[in-house]
This record gives sequence, C-alpha cells and structure tokens, in this order.
Amino acid sequence: MRIAPRLSLLVVLAAAGVVGMAVALERLDRLYQDEARLLRDITALQGALATDEPPADPKAVGAALDAVSVAPAAAHRRPELSSAYQRWFRDQARLADAGARLDAAAASFRDALAGREGLVPEGRREALWTLTRDTLLAHQAVAAWEQAAIPLLDAIDAAPDLREASRALVAAVEAYRARRADAEAGTRILLEGVNRLAREVGAATDTRAGQLRRWRDLGIAVLTLVLLSAGWVVSRSITVPLGRLRCQLEAISCENLEPGVPLSGGGEFAELDSTLDRLAGRLQAARSALEARVRERTAALEAANLTLREEVSERRLAEERLLLASKVLESASEAVLITRPDATIIHVNPAFTQITGYSAEEAIGNKPNLMKSGRHDESFYRAMWESLHARGSWQGQVWDRRKDGRIYPKWLTINAVRNEAGELTHYVGLFSDITGMKENEHRLQRLAHHDPLTGLPNRNLFWDRLGQAMAVADRSGQRAALLLFDLDRFKQVNDQHGHPVGDALLAGVGERIGECVRKTDTVARLGGDEFCVVLSEVDERGRAARVAEKIAASLEAPLQAKGRELFISASVGIALYPDDARDAETLLRCADMAMYQAKSQGRGRHVFFGAALRESAYQRIGLERRLQAGLAQDRFRLLYQPQVHAGDWRISGFEALLRWDDPLEGLVGPDRFLAVAEEIGLIRDLGRWVLREACRQAVSWEQAGRSLDRIAVNLAPRQLLEPAELSADVEAALGLSGLAPERLALELTEAQLSESAAATLQHLRGLGVRVVLDNFGSGMTSLAQLRRMPIDGLKLDRALVRELPANGEHAAIATGIIHLARELGLWLVAEGVENAGQLAFLTQHGCPLLQGHYLAMPQPAAVWSELGQHLPGPSGTALQP
Repeated sequence: MRIAPRLSLLVVLAAAGVVGMAVALERLDRLYQDEARLLRDITALQGALATDEPPADPKAVGAALDAVSVAPAAAHRRPELSSAYQRWFRDQARLADAGARLDAAAASFRDALAGREGLVPEGRREALWTLTRDTLLAHQAVAAWEQAAIPLLDAIDAAPDLREASRALVAAVEAYRARRADAEAGTRILLEGVNRLAREVGAATDTRAGQLRRWRDLGIAVLTLVLLSAGWVVSRSITVPLGRLRCQLEAISCENLEPGVPLSGGGEFAELDSTLDRLAGRLQAARSALEARVRERTAALEAANLTLREEVSERRLAEERLLLASKVLESASEAVLITRPDATIIHVNPAFTQITGYSAEEAIGNKPNLMKSGRHDESFYRAMWESLHARGSWQGQVWDRRKDGRIYPKWLTINAVRNEAGELTHYVGLFSDITGMKENEHRLQRLAHHDPLTGLPNRNLFWDRLGQAMAVADRSGQRAALLLFDLDRFKQVNDQHGHPVGDALLAGVGERIGECVRKTDTVARLGGDEFCVVLSEVDERGRAARVAEKIAASLEAPLQAKGRELFISASVGIALYPDDARDAETLLRCADMAMYQAKSQGRGRHVFFGAALRESAYQRIGLERRLQAGLAQDRFRLLYQPQVHAGDWRISGFEALLRWDDPLEGLVGPDRFLAVAEEIGLIRDLGRWVLREACRQAVSWEQAGRSLDRIAVNLAPRQLLEPAELSADVEAALGLSGLAPERLALELTEAQLSESAAATLQHLRGLGVRVVLDNFGSGMTSLAQLRRMPIDGLKLDRALVRELPANGEHAAIATGIIHLARELGLWLVAEGVENAGQLAFLTQHGCPLLQGHYLAMPQPAAVWSELGQHLPGPSGTALQP
C-alpha cells in the first residue's frame, strides 16, 4: 500500500517537471529562431557588400541594414552601422556620378574617333578603340594605355578634338578609379561593422543553442530520474541493470564505443556489463587501427596520384617540345644533318636536300664527305676535328660539292651532343648556302674600288695604284707620270642632252682612254668629268706627252651616246714623280694646277707642271697652312657695317663681315681666302664661328640697350650643301647666345638659290630665322621662282647701284626691284651706296634700307658700341676707318 502513493507522487512531480521544461524550451527555441533569422539576414548583407562591382540599388542595402539593426541583438551596434552606411551611401553616389562621367567621356572619345572616318584607315581607328575598351575602360593602368595609344594617335595624325577627347577620357578614368578607391574603403568599413555584428550574433546563437541543449538534457535527466525512481520502486534489481545493458547495446550499435560506468555489485548482469565493455573496447581498437590504415592508404594514393599527374604533365610537355622541335627542324631554312659519333648520317631536313641536291634516302647511312669538294686539305679537317674534341663545337666557311657537281660555299656550325653521363651520342651540323652573300661581297668589293658608271678604278683604287707606281719608280730609278683629264664643255652636253647622254659619253671617254695606254698603266675616274692616267716606269717627259697627245687624238673622233653623235675634247695636266712632288696628294695637286693652266690656254691642250706653277703651289700650300693655323689661333675677326633707314638714319641692323688677320698680309678680305677654305674643308668651322660670334655680339648690344631689327650673316655655298650641319650650327648659335631667331638674317646669293636649297631654307625659316637674297638683280631669278622660294628680304646688287643714277637701264631695273619688293611684302636693302647721287636716287624712289661706304665703313663691334641708335649723317667722312 505504501508503494502506490509514492508512485503517484513521482508521476505528479514528473508531469510538473515536464510542463516546466516544455515552457522553458519553447521560450529558448523562440529566441534561438529569432537570432538564427537575424544571422541569415546578416549573412545576405555580407554577400551584397563583398562583391567587387558596385550594387545596383544602394538603397536596398540600406533597407537590409535597417532590418538587421532593429533586431534587439543588434541594437548596441546601430549608431556605428548607421554612420558607416551614411559614408558608404555617399561614396556609392559619387562613384555612380564618376561612372556616368566616364561613360560620357568614352562616348565623346568614340564619337571623335568616328569623326576621323575617311581620313584614317578603319583598321587603325578600330585598333585604338579596342585598346581603349580593353585597357583603359577595364580600369587598368592609365600609363599602359598611354604607352600603347599615343603611337596610334600619332600614326593616325590625330586632330586636336581627338587628342582632347583622349585626355578627357584619361582624366575620367583617373577620377573613376579615385572614387572607386573611396567607395571600396567605405565598403570595407561598413563590412567590418557588419562582420563584427555577425560574430556577436553568432556567438549569442551558439550560447542559446547551448542553453537549449542543457535544458533538454536536464529535462531528459529529470524524466529519467522520475522513471528510474518509479522503476526502483517496482524493481531495483532487474529493470535498472537491463536498462543499462540496453543503453550500452544501443550505443555500440550507433558506433559509440566509449566504455560505460560499470554496474555495482555482482551477478550475471555485472558480468554481462563487463563483457560488453570489453567487446566495445576491442571494437574501438579495431576501428582505430582500421582508420589509421585507411588514412595511410589515402595519403599513399594521393601521393601516387600527384606523382602520376606530374609525370603525365612532364610527358605531355616533352611531347609538345619534341613536336615543336620537329616542326622547327623540318621548316628551317638552314640545312640540318645529324650523325652518330662515327659521322654516319642518321637524319637530314628538307633544307639539306634543297641546298645539296641529295635526298634523305641518299644521305642517310653515308658520311658528310659525300659532299667533299676537294678544295680543303687534310690540315683543314684535322683542325676542325681538334676543335670539336676540345670545345665541342666548330664553325666556319666550307666549300662543298652539290649532287650535280657544282661547288658552292656554305657556313657550317657543328656541335657535339652528349648525354647526362657526358658520353658523346651525336653530332649536329647546321649550314646555309652563302653563295649569294659571297657574290654580294664580290660586288661590294668591286663597287668599293671601281666606278659603277665606267667600270674604271675609282678614287680609292687610284690612290693604291698611284702608290704602287711611285714605289716602282723608287726601285727602278725611273719616273711615274700622272695625267689628269678634264673634259671641255661637258656641262653644256649635260644641260643640253640630259644626264643619261652625259653618262653614256663619260663611259665612252673612259673606254677611249683605256685603249691608249698599256695594261700595266691605270686609268681611273675621280668623279664628275675628271679622269686620271697613272703611267709606270716613265724614262722621260716625252712619253707622258705622247700618251696625252694619243688620247687627245682618239677623242677627236665623234662618240656615240644614246643615239647621238657628240664631239668632246679634254684639257690635260701632267705631273711627274719624283720631279714635281714626293707624295701622292701633292702630285695630284700639281697635276690639277697644270690641268687648270691647260684649260686657261684653250681646249684640247696638255701642260706639264713647271716652276711657275710650283711657286703658285707653294704659295697655295702656305696659304692653306696659315688659314688652318689662323682658325686654331683665333685670328679671324668680324667687322660690322650698319643697315640704316633712309630719312632718319636710324640703324636697323648690321651685316657681319669676316676678315682674316694674316700674319703675312695683315687684315685680309674673304675674296682672298674663302674659296681656299671651302676646298680644304674649313668652311663649316669658319661658318660656325661667324654665326656664334655674330649672335653673341647682337645679344651684347641688346643687353646694352641698343635696339636692332636683325644681324645679317653671309652663307658660303658649301654650307647649303650640308643642310643638317647648317641647321645644327644655326640652332646651336641661337641657343648659346639667347638671340631671338627672328633677329638673325642669313644671306645667300642668287647662284646659291636652287630647288634643292629650298627645303633647307624652309627648315631655317621654320626656326624663325630670316632668309635674305643677296646681290639680287645680277642673276636670272624669275618672278615665279622668287614667289616660290622661302625668302624674307632682298639686297639690291651693288653692280646696279654703282651705275645709278646715270645708267638709265640700271635705274629702271633698280626702280622695278624696289616696287617688286614692296608688292611681295619683302624688306629691301640697297648695298654699295658710295656717293650722294646714289643716295638721293634710292631715297627718292622709296628704297627703305641703305648700306654702303658713303654711309659708314665696316667697323669693329667696339666702335658701334660707343655710338647711339642713329648715324650722324651721310657725310662720307664721319665714320671712316
């Protein structure tokens, strides 16, 4: 009777405990579900913020953030998240605005590029747009785009609008990248806040889950306790052990092999519990051992798979390399043959067959001596094999024989191939046919020593032959003679019949001269219409004279040139070695002086170099040496003659006039030395010095307060023949002095004015320099040519001014030139004003600028530095030297 109340009390207590636990579990579960839902919302928000691209709708992100932050678990983070979101939203708005500007700049650039249609090839426009889309609009480095796009812009002659559009596009990309960097920084800050909230909510959710588990475990424990109590009451000795054994069996069936708490007491239940524990222990040990073996086997299989994949990859790479090497070998333009160490050929490529004529079947199994030409002795091949054995390679030129018997040169490279053990396995030979190269070398060698028009020795070979003749004369005690020919009136033939006829005439003359001398003598063409004959072993002057007369007689017969019958004669200068000179250059100069003496006596004559010419030559040599020393010793001077405005005598500018302070002759004018300076190659150095000194002086006057329109410098004819050097000298003179380019005027004569000089003058004008045509009125310059040439001013020729006003023809020409210069917008200077009559005429007819001795003599710069801006007047005496 006492058991039933106890069981009833236990049932009541169990029911009360179950109800209480159910209520607690429901509340905990509701909190857990809320936190889990909040965690999912936070995870979605993290995904929206973690993307590389800007969100399509930033406000949607704000709505999601509001939904998260209103949760009780996120209340403490709400101010931080709100501040971060405001910055993020502002950065996203700015980024969207920068993106819109970038799209507009790209559209403008594309429209500007499309506007070049018809002026720019489609391919170049498409290439530029593709480069812009793939590089610049993909937000890559702007420097990479500029490095590739600027040459394309230059290549399509980009218009200003296209270049402006490209600059705007680059600026828009830079702005977009800056805004994107700000937006990414704001996103990182917002994402960090969301991540912190996620961690906190996740931790709270884990805590709640733990509480649920503890309450669940507690409920199960209480219920179990009640049931056990009831069972204890029913049967303490049977139910409890059986329940324990059943739980242990269920745990074993679920692979929970951890040993349980042993039953107290003895009996069959305790033994059965102990047996089950031992069985669980053995099963746990067996499972641990099995898991260890599985792990070991899995690791071994993974290592084997990795090794296998590496081997497959290496084999595939090796196969690709072998295939590539095979294709390269078969498509190579150089012949390739591979031999065994005993030189037996085992492989050749198609180029081998093409060069040698032997097919692969004919070559394989034979040795390379199959192609041996016989031109090389045994020592050649012995040296080849010694190099191969010592260095493992050899290369050089080899003469071989083709299958058809033709001998040809080839460039051969042989390399020894060894295996990993260092053992020789093969020889690889690579060669190419250099027949064409050898022929080109021969042609180049001939061109280097022979005139291409006549086939005669040129100047280079002439010097060699002349040196040989002089050496023979020294050994034999005889003479060598040099005959220098210059064709009479050849320029007229060229001008009248054209250069093709003139070239044909030169070839015929060379052939005629060659027929008049011995094979041991040399006939050479030095250039233009100049020919030389070198006679060896001349015993007396008469032989040289007879050869000259024989050549002159042969030229008397008409020559056929391009279907025209022409007559020509030659003037000959003769110099003898060692009578007239002891070196080749002096001997040629002596013959040249004798030739000019012959030309002055009439056509078809010959003249020997004599005492009078020798004296002239000595004077010329002395002049050349003094000129060279004068340049080195700074013995050149500049005098300045003013160019003044007619009427008020204001100095407009100066002309720089070169003088040479010769220690023998004193102050020498350019007529005495300028031609010699050109011949000996001093003219560029002199011209460079004049330009720099004149520019320096002009700047010095400007710094002292003198106002100048220009400083004028004369150009020598040879300076215009070297346009690159002239341009460099002018730019250097302006750069070193600081003179404004428009203050420099370069004067050249009508004789120097040509179509070829126009490009040079145009370049100089492009620098800002003024160009003046000197001595105008003395030549044949036409009005059309005057309009076409790039000139800024004219100088009236002194020969016209000299006869004014008495010579009516000269007066009419001078008046016409004054009006012409005014109509063409050219400034005009009348030079050579020597008297009051000339001054009055020129002033009366409106010549704006005057220059001459009547106004002022050329003076050193120091004299003009002491005078004012105006001349005292044309007294003819005030400014005498």
